[in-house]
Amino acid sequence: MIFPIISTSALSYYLSSASSKPARVSIAHRARCNLPVHYDLTYQKAFVSNLAADYGLPLPIQVMVCRASLRFQSTEMHCCVRPKRLPDKSFIRLDQTVFISSPELCIIQVASDMPLEKLIETINNLCAIYVPNPSAPYLQSSREPLTSVKAIAAFTQKAPNLNGIKKVRQAVQYALDRSNSPMESKLAVLCVLPLSLGGYGLPRPRLNEEVRLSAQAESLYHMKSVCCDFVWSEQKIIVEYDSNLSHLDPRQHAFDKQRRNALEMSGYKVISLTANDIRNYIAVDKTFRMIRKELGLRAENKTLEKYLLRRYDTVISLLFPGKR
Repeated sequence: MIFPIISTSALSYYLSSASSKPARVSIAHRARCNLPVHYDLTYQKAFVSNLAADYGLPLPIQVMVCRASLRFQSTEMHCCVRPKRLPDKSFIRLDQTVFISSPELCIIQVASDMPLEKLIETINNLCAIYVPNPSAPYLQSSREPLTSVKAIAAFTQKAPNLNGIKKVRQAVQYALDRSNSPMESKLAVLCVLPLSLGGYGLPRPRLNEEVRLSAQAESLYHMKSVCCDFVWSEQKIIVEYDSNLSHLDPRQHAFDKQRRNALEMSGYKVISLTANDIRNYIAVDKTFRMIRKELGLRAENKTLEKYLLRRYDTVISLLFPGKR
């Protein structure tokens, strides 16, 4: 029996800590493969329940069958029929019987049910370098990205007829690699999304980029470079996001101050954000207007006001979904 996990179930796996357990080989090192042309998939309640427990999947699990006669719906499993044409090497094999949509295929499968800003956020998280930690969201550990913006864009060129493909092609224009936290993924969307689509229309930053320090800063602070959250190298602007938890540690606070001094000595303007700085829409808008000003985008202020309501909806959708 072949059991192909797809769509929202695959996404749930990729965006959970289950996909990074040491007992499993990293997705980043698994070769993409094809599903067999013909395969059997029969509903076995115990098998599906055990699979959900093993892979941390919520029920019902979304699966793909190779023909309509095998389609079956239950409280544990929902089936969809395999498209006539799937791009080459669209799946990853997790074990002898279990396959899963590759991150590139998965994002196409879920695209139709997401607003654009949430789709971009999801791509950012698939291309991220952190492992989700549900019990402590602000304490992430690192991992290799599951995919990249470039890889998703290339995959869309091989899948011209799949549902959701146009939306994904639009979304990858505004997605960024190397987010290091869920909040960074959200803030990155607001940075890059154009004013007309509800963002703040900033130039594309690089996330978690190593910034080389000046000789003077290196000599004084004994650091050759500093990894920074959002970097605009040309404008020499850096934005650092810190959860309030980091400020409870005096040693971390002292280190952050040293980093900031070293960066400023190297010619960078550093803007620090905390959870308090983005606690509501007014605070978020004020913060991003400040960043726009530092990046020299004042000439677009009339356009900024034109799309105020669209931007309000985007900010609420990303940062305060419970207030909609």
